[in-house]
Parts: sequence; C-alpha cells; structure tokens
Amino acid sequence: MTHQPPNLHDDTSTDYKRFERRQITHDQDCNNRQSTETFDAIDESQARQIVLELLECDIAIPVEEEQVLYHEPSGKSFKSDLQLAVFHKGWTAREAADE
Repeated sequence: MTHQPPNLHDDTSTDYKRFERRQITHDQDCNNRQSTETFDAIDESQARQIVLELLECDIAIPVEEEQVLYHEPSGKSFKSDLQLAVFHKGWTAREAADE
C-alpha cells in the first residue's frame, strides 16, 4: 500500500484562520474609515473650540518655545489645533473602549 500526500485543495483545516484574517482586516478597514470620518467631521473652528476646552482643563499645555501644544495624558505634542483635536477625540474614544 502506497501512501499519497494529502491533496491541498481538499484540506479545509485552515479555512477558519483565513476567515478570521478576512474578518479582522474588514474590521480594521471599518475602523480606519471611522477615523477618517472623525478627521473630516472636525473643521478648524471646531478644533479651536476643542483646544480651548483642553487648555482650560489643563489637558493641553502650550509650549511656546517649540510652538506646539502638549497633550498631557498621552505625552504627545502637536503643531496645530486640528491635529490635537482629532488626536484627542480618538484618544478619548480609545480610553472609553478600554474601560
């Protein structure tokens, strides 16, 4: 009796792994789209209002020598109100999701 190697086309043992990878990729794509929508949803005036609130609460600190805004909770610096506002919105959403 000769033993033949398994036919790889008939092997379905890794189908679930491929399915999970596709699902994860799909979820990541959806999350990336939501991130883009978050960015698009904030205009300059809204960003300035968010930054003013962050400054008032000492969440953001202006570093005038470097001309950046420092986001205290994350330790990150930003050169524009829009960058900080979008980052803070995403950072807050992630913090809420982790709870």
